[in-house]
Amino acid sequence: MSLQMLQGGGGRQRHLIFLNSLNVLQSIGSLDLDLLRVGKLMLKLGTVANFHNIIADVTDCSFLYWRREMMENLFSIVYMDVKRFPWIQYLVDAFSDGLRFLKLGNVGKLTLEAYEKQIEYGVKNEIVGPLCRDIETDLRLHVHSTYLKGSVVVNPTKTGVRNLSWYLQIKPLLLPSKLIDISSLVGNYLSSAFYNHSTMSIYDRKIYLEMQLLAGLKYGLMLDDIHFVGNSVAHNIDINEIVQDLHAFVENYSYNIYNQVFIENVPKGQNKKNLRLIGVEDIARSITIHSLSRTCQALDSVSQFLKQIFTILSQLLQNKFWTGSSKEHIFLKVYFQ
Repeated sequence: MSLQMLQGGGGRQRHLIFLNSLNVLQSIGSLDLDLLRVGKLMLKLGTVANFHNIIADVTDCSFLYWRREMMENLFSIVYMDVKRFPWIQYLVDAFSDGLRFLKLGNVGKLTLEAYEKQIEYGVKNEIVGPLCRDIETDLRLHVHSTYLKGSVVVNPTKTGVRNLSWYLQIKPLLLPSKLIDISSLVGNYLSSAFYNHSTMSIYDRKIYLEMQLLAGLKYGLMLDDIHFVGNSVAHNIDINEIVQDLHAFVENYSYNIYNQVFIENVPKGQNKKNLRLIGVEDIARSITIHSLSRTCQALDSVSQFLKQIFTILSQLLQNKFWTGSSKEHIFLKVYFQ
């Protein structure tokens, strides 16, 4: 049995059976070997059998829970050195060992979640946040240096060159109960930033669209498309003002089916550089401010106004029909006479 145990792998159960077999052989006097040498070999075999437990005990970093104020500083140091950045997962795992320490103390679920959120906050504040700003700055310098020649001067010999794409190639960081995808967070940040800044003017919008394309080519980031109605600026629209005088609204605005907006009519003899546009988003934003009852009243007012318009249109068409028929009747009567 002892020989059979030695022919397999170095498992813990196999090691225990082998020790019991040797003790039985030694007790009955059937073991004629150097016990000291056998004992040394058994220690080595025990090390192999308990390899995983030994590694877990040696690498247990639960003590870092008492030094968690160092967390953000260590994350910042790792971020500044590209060569050490792949260590970030090991650093997260080290601080996550503090959860094991807390579980031994039978703390509540809220305490465990609070500590994990502290780790997540450290990663986002000291790694994801600076990375988002650095990539945005790099894209701005790259694009603005093309449009504003001479105004943007970058000297790589002084500032150095950092390959920020390496930070985006790292696998999602694994926390005890969640994942932190750095590439996805950076993409969401840039999409939001470019969308907000693109509302300024057409020229700025063109620049941010180029930044969006550059982010995909240089960093492999697939950002959200930016959709805007051309030449439009947001206005404060109150649905109450529109409903109170629908006749004036119809006279002053025309509807553009292509862009789905109401465009202000320009009076004759006036040259306006800016026209007021009212889109569906503006009306929806105004509706969300008022109560449901006020919205229903507005719908009733619009419905009544449309009924009046269709009634007038129907009467107008009927008048044209009878006028045309009477003229045709008179013409035929005169012709035959």
